[in-house]
Amino acid sequence: MMRLLELKKFVAGLVLALPVIGAQAETVLQLNNWLPPGHFIFTEVLKPWGDDVAAATQGRVRINITTSSLGPPARQFDMARQGIADITWSTQGYTPGRFLSSEGVELPFLSDSAEALSVAYWRTHKAHFEKLNEYAGVKLLSLHVQPPGELFTIKKPVHSLDDLKDLKIRIVGPVTANLMEQAGGVAVAAPVSQIYELVSSGVVDGTFLTTDSIPHMRMTDQLHHRTTVNGGFYNTSFFLVMNQKSWDKLLPEDQKAIEQLSGEAFAKRVGKIWDEKRAYGEKQFEEHNGQHIQIQGAALENLKAKMDKVRAQWVASITERGVDGDAALKMVQEEVKNYSSQ
Repeated sequence: MMRLLELKKFVAGLVLALPVIGAQAETVLQLNNWLPPGHFIFTEVLKPWGDDVAAATQGRVRINITTSSLGPPARQFDMARQGIADITWSTQGYTPGRFLSSEGVELPFLSDSAEALSVAYWRTHKAHFEKLNEYAGVKLLSLHVQPPGELFTIKKPVHSLDDLKDLKIRIVGPVTANLMEQAGGVAVAAPVSQIYELVSSGVVDGTFLTTDSIPHMRMTDQLHHRTTVNGGFYNTSFFLVMNQKSWDKLLPEDQKAIEQLSGEAFAKRVGKIWDEKRAYGEKQFEEHNGQHIQIQGAALENLKAKMDKVRAQWVASITERGVDGDAALKMVQEEVKNYSSQ
């Protein structure tokens, strides 16, 4: 009788303990960060997004951002696919040719707003690019772009394509490489981390870059001429992805909560912040007496004619894979045109 009473007490205590155990259970997802810890993508985008995920899932899912990178930027996608990290963020441009759809939104003259183009990119991906299954092996959380790419030079101002002849310019991807080839200039391929050294030592005459990077990289006293075109010389695409097995282990309600914070919402979020950084960069450039040149008129028409070849090549390539390239680009342009931040 005594043993039976003790058993009942044990079972009752176990039942009472179960809700407490369930309430304390959480899934910790590791997000790999390869940027400096003070970079705004870390402090103003990834960390707040992680905090929002924790709040939306009532603490059941927590994002832990690494303090040092588990691998180089070019390996981020495969790191998520292989489960080295649960979540990664990087640019498709580090693995050229792997994500053909991303090259469509990296074409010139598309938008002066990272927010508008990022949202347009996500919507166009869902409508046209998703069927390519380029992100197989991971859960694609979001896509976005940074502000339009511009040209900065040290000594010689650039008013037209002809002014690039014989100049050594650090390039960003195939679009700017093609532009330098057609202009008769010298294309110098180098990662962002080497720009300051290349510019300060005079190895290059200038670089393609985004304005937000100028004060961040402390080059306001190095680069004196800023050349722009409406919509940018180029754009840069980024992804946010998650290991598929890690995703599949989450509760359906937590998956839904994360999706609501990702996709278009994340694209809008990061695009808006990056546009604000661009505005600050412009202000800093002006305050350091930098010269701003906007290519217009006949020089702009000549540039557009030269870059039509790049556009046509991408359209042909993506069409061969079963996507109407012209329709996809038209959607991007229409979405940007009609975009409202409200």
